[in-house]
Amino acid sequence: MNTSRRQFLRMIAAVPPTMVGNKLYAAAATESKAWDQADLAHLIPTANHEEILIKTSFREPLRKTPRLRIGRSWVDGAMTDTAGRFWQFRARGLLPGTAYELQLEQRDDGKRTDPWPLKTFPAHHADIEHLRILAYTCGGGNDRLKMASGEPFFLNMQDRRRLLQRGLAFNPDVVVANGDHIYWDQRTTRNKPESFRTPWLALFEEYGALDRNEPVLG
Repeated sequence: MNTSRRQFLRMIAAVPPTMVGNKLYAAAATESKAWDQADLAHLIPTANHEEILIKTSFREPLRKTPRLRIGRSWVDGAMTDTAGRFWQFRARGLLPGTAYELQLEQRDDGKRTDPWPLKTFPAHHADIEHLRILAYTCGGGNDRLKMASGEPFFLNMQDRRRLLQRGLAFNPDVVVANGDHIYWDQRTTRNKPESFRTPWLALFEEYGALDRNEPVLG
């Protein structure tokens, strides 16, 4: 497949604060205290040369609309579920190739995450002298998932983070995380060999099956 630079940039996603590979994050990582995520549970950012889109989930529903600080501006969130736990933030009209400082604020109780950096991509016709990409596939799954032998099904989260931090030590310009990061298809799992299928079915029994007849929101 022949892919132009513009098409390639459209396909690449930006990454959350623990995955940002640039000098701003490298400096922040040397601080003594850990990054404070407040009540934030998940953070999935994407970017192009002029927009940033942040998708988030919180541990508890929010009573008021949260907002995202980008530099000196604020963007209100848009609720993407029916309970108030999932929100997205879209910032338009940004400068290409620019590192912005971001910070989330919960307006119902004043809680804020620590700030983190995120950089927009270069302009479409910019003359790029350097591009370093960190790419990985299948970020793994639930640490509690065990094989029939009792061995962990996935590499534990601590080791996964160490591998990611090692990759970030090379200061990549872009991190590409490829894989099924939302849920594992339950129908596909049932077609796998028993040694592979059994641990997953036990997990589904605990958390419940995905009912494809129900609406996505609710």
